[in-house]
Amino acid sequence: NNNIYRSIPVSIAHLRKLESLHLSNNLFTGPFPFDEWRRNNAHKQLTNLHLDQNFFEGAISLDAIIHWKSLIELDLSSNLFDKISDFSSSFSRLPPTLRRLDLSDNKIVGSIPKIVFSATSLEELDLLGNEFTGTIPSE
Repeated sequence: NNNIYRSIPVSIAHLRKLESLHLSNNLFTGPFPFDEWRRNNAHKQLTNLHLDQNFFEGAISLDAIIHWKSLIELDLSSNLFDKISDFSSSFSRLPPTLRRLDLSDNKIVGSIPKIVFSATSLEELDLLGNEFTGTIPSE
């Protein structure tokens, strides 16, 4: 809660021993550099990432997140994300350590793929307050 106003510095991707990052409730804008973090092979030890209550926009890249093998909590809620890249193909490959995934209160559009409901390691999945369409897939 520092009211930091700018895009997130790409240099954070170079903090290779980072275990927990909380940048909630600031004024970060623009896209989050998911691909830059993946290219730098960053954050293999990252367990908690909280970027909620900012103004990040664009796509959430699950293809980058699947490489964060130690991730336990990911909170991207209350931003302006409008898409989840590779939703169907990458969701099943999320780290087995991931227990909490909060994507609530964004602008995400599209349907919820059936694969979401087979993520057995997740204890909490919050998709509330988005613009999903269609029906919840049945088994």
